[in-house]
Amino acid sequence: MKLWKLLLRNPSAVLGLGVLLILVLVATVGPALAPFSPYIQNLTNKLQSPNSANWLGTDEFGRDILSRLIVGSRFSLTVGLISVVVGLAGGLILGGPAGFYRGRLDQVTMMLCDILLAFPGVLLALAIVAVLGPGLLNAMLAVGLSSIPIFARLIRAQFLALVESVLVESARAAGASNARIMLHHLLPNSLGPVIVQAILRTGSAILTAATLSFLGLGAQPPEPEWGAMLSAARVYVLVAPHLAISPGLAITVAVIAINLVGDTLRDLLDPRLRDRLSAVPPRISKSAIRISKFPFPFLRFPVSLFLVSAPAANPCVAHLFLALLASEIRPRKPSDDFSEPLGRQPERPPLCVPC
Repeated sequence: MKLWKLLLRNPSAVLGLGVLLILVLVATVGPALAPFSPYIQNLTNKLQSPNSANWLGTDEFGRDILSRLIVGSRFSLTVGLISVVVGLAGGLILGGPAGFYRGRLDQVTMMLCDILLAFPGVLLALAIVAVLGPGLLNAMLAVGLSSIPIFARLIRAQFLALVESVLVESARAAGASNARIMLHHLLPNSLGPVIVQAILRTGSAILTAATLSFLGLGAQPPEPEWGAMLSAARVYVLVAPHLAISPGLAITVAVIAINLVGDTLRDLLDPRLRDRLSAVPPRISKSAIRISKFPFPFLRFPVSLFLVSAPAANPCVAHLFLALLASEIRPRKPSDDFSEPLGRQPERPPLCVPC
């Protein structure tokens, strides 16, 4: 609960969580939100610029780009989630026993991981797709298999750090089996870094899957996957640039939002950075918060978002903004001076007396 509160006080995490929540909602109810069918063609309306009927324009077959983006979010997020699950499961199977038993098993497992890590992730995924064949499911498996050595090394390192701890010795003295020690004692105490790596790897998986679809090895037409939409738009980039801008921005926003959440969570789990990030900002008087009386109603929601995120980023700027917003600046008190200890007033130079 404390970690969740600290996460919500960070402006980057709040922004990333907000964007992720919107993407998940859109992916969940995508077909119901789409104004048009993402598959029905209308050649008389092809390559239309954004207009009142088609907010993001139409593609080379007259299909609405906004509808294809909404439905395509389900494909992209599913690819990222399943790929991470496959990589995490494989990493747990390989890295867990290697870190617990060590010895020859550890050497063989790490040698295999080093061989796989010698290849770039995209190149390894390309090789796997070349063997399995093109398709969205094969792209998920390829991205997930290319993530296995990363999770295996991380889980092995966490198990090595805990295998000689008092917790494991107590479990062995109580008669617990090796499988129970790994699943009920080592794995729960290793979830912090593993969860952070899984979140960060989700963004990389979405990007890698979009790359495979762009090269024609991932989702196949007419599936509205974002990478496949970029691949089809590269032919018309000079005639209709809006075809490439919309899916490119969707991929960028999704990956940045995931990375913002992952980076903030990683910093909060680091004891060296937790104290700095959890510093309590200066309190803001309730009399300064008068959003309901803000003269422009359409700006109340953006201002409310600013009030949630700004104190963690710059408390002084947020306090001044709130005071100006409410047209009320409280008289300065000695306790408001954060640069001097309470009860002491800063010394003032004597007044200059003219000769």
